[in-house]
Amino acid sequence: MDDVKPTGVVLGEQHRLLLAALAGGLSVAAAAERLCISRRTAERRLSEARRVLGVRTTAEAVAGAAPVRKPAPAALAPRERRILALIASGQTSREIASHLGIAPSTVDSCTRSAMAKTGSRTRLQAAAQICSIERGAD
Repeated sequence: MDDVKPTGVVLGEQHRLLLAALAGGLSVAAAAERLCISRRTAERRLSEARRVLGVRTTAEAVAGAAPVRKPAPAALAPRERRILALIASGQTSREIASHLGIAPSTVDSCTRSAMAKTGSRTRLQAAAQICSIERGAD
């Protein structure tokens, strides 16, 4: 029953506001402060939004609920796309570097490049944009 993705799901206003703040590049703590809620409440709402949307990561929840500016798919190098996909899955730079057999500094460099190309302010925002592009391509 937990594996079934709901269809036609509508998030509550507070959940959408939180996801929009995250899509805008704010951290969970900064979004909580902006919305005048505790970080614990923000984390709970984020968890609820992921459950309702049937996704595992925050990046997927942001991509599924908040409209984001989509870069041209060809604008990103294949390595940048792969790294952003791994970021969206929740991996750290060190884990990504180990997985791809490259240095952590290379991961960080590719991430910064992808963020610049997508106009993102955070790794999460860039990853969310890539998730939304790939979801639209399916």
